[in-house]
Amino acid sequence: MWRRLSLFCAAVLTAMAGLQGAGAAQSAALAPTREACRNLGNGNLCIRVAPTSSLAAKITVWYDKNAGAKRYIRLRYYSPGQVGWDDGAFWISTGQVKGYIWYDQPLTQGCFIGQLQDLTDGGLGVTSGGYVCY
Repeated sequence: MWRRLSLFCAAVLTAMAGLQGAGAAQSAALAPTREACRNLGNGNLCIRVAPTSSLAAKITVWYDKNAGAKRYIRLRYYSPGQVGWDDGAFWISTGQVKGYIWYDQPLTQGCFIGQLQDLTDGGLGVTSGGYVCY
């Protein structure tokens, strides 16, 4: 009886060790962080997608303004089936870098695009910047 119990315990411990090893291998197998920028003429609009699990990512979009007049903008990211907006419009001047981070966003197959909406003159259009694909 004790021999069966100790063999059972040994089997459970071996299985648990295997699961821990599988977990380490799984976390090591995360998709790579990807980043891309696009020059818009007055600055660079960039996106970074950093997977935090096989299903989620931290997404960062930022605008590095290096020329032109002060602008009133919003940032967002777009991927098929999802759009993430920042918390509201803000002013940006030449020499400033401003961005927004979204946590625990769905990591889907397809492309993620950093986008900027310039509201300075009442515009509603969206300009696309860098993009990365998974």
